[in-house]
Amino acid sequence: MYERIKNLIMTIHNISSQQRLIELAKVFYGLGYKNLVISKATGTAAQIGIPEVQKISIKNGGKLIITADLEDAIELIKPNTIILLTQKAYGKTAYKPENIAEKLSRGLTVMMVIGGLEPGLTSRDLSLGEPTYIQGIEGDLGSVGLATIALYELKKHIENHKTC
Repeated sequence: MYERIKNLIMTIHNISSQQRLIELAKVFYGLGYKNLVISKATGTAAQIGIPEVQKISIKNGGKLIITADLEDAIELIKPNTIILLTQKAYGKTAYKPENIAEKLSRGLTVMMVIGGLEPGLTSRDLSLGEPTYIQGIEGDLGSVGLATIALYELKKHIENHKTC
């Protein structure tokens, strides 16, 4: 599966909770993805969470990049598409894993961003890409819930449709 998703870059932005950071990393690497960016980690996420995530990354053969802010991550990676996962109230377009899979199959780089603080990403953050919500989710699942559903749906689509 790695060859088919090597251009997906998951970014956890603006996080202070070590536990949330570790849980997001476990979801990401546990589903078989490899490229993780942590931008703007503060507090215990920066002090204790990042070293733990680094261990998880190494154990799973992953790649980990740490940046000071989301703009730095975008500048460094230069993605073709930036998907910002958010609650329905802040999203403009519905999440479509088939569109992401199609872009990945063409060798385009897709950065998927999830906010680490509640309620998620700021309006400034949301202006940097495509604010996207998951259809059928009306309540606030939090960052771990949103990331889990989005990444699982993408993985399922890639495996079932072999488009990447």
